Amino acid sequence: MRLRPRTRADLETIVGWIPDARALYLFTGPVLSWPVRADDIERVQVERRASAWVMVEDEDASDVLGHVDLSPDEDALRLGRVIVSPAHRGRGLGRELTRLALRAAKELGAERVSLNVIDGNQAAIRTYAGLGFTADGSGGDDAIRMTRALDDLEEPRAR
Repeated sequence: MRLRPRTRADLETIVGWIPDARALYLFTGPVLSWPVRADDIERVQVERRASAWVMVEDEDASDVLGHVDLSPDEDALRLGRVIVSPAHRGRGLGRELTRLALRAAKELGAERVSLNVIDGNQAAIRTYAGLGFTADGSGGDDAIRMTRALDDLEEPRAR
């Protein structure tokens, strides 16, 4: 698996993974409202000065498996808009997507990564905790803020 920059065509695919307002809330928190359009997600990326990525398999870079973005957040990079294709869920790809995003953050020079996760999203909370994130307060609304230092992260591998 690897990350590649997200394209406009990828956005249309990603919007198709969001079936309802609850799924959108888990994806973006209160940032966007239902129904969501590709332009809405792109606007958030621009406003937050985020770099957006999709996870693909090396042998078929056209089959998008997941999405994540990284944006400046005080002295860290913020991990956001994490989602795995419904067709590929249950295979540990959320963990792999997050691991790849951590490597990308380190390659971009970050020393720390932060994120907000909706309280009650136990699968995501377990994934992040398993990768070394710790809760360090409220992320506002019903979100938990989690952070992870990158100093002990394995060295990034060549892509």
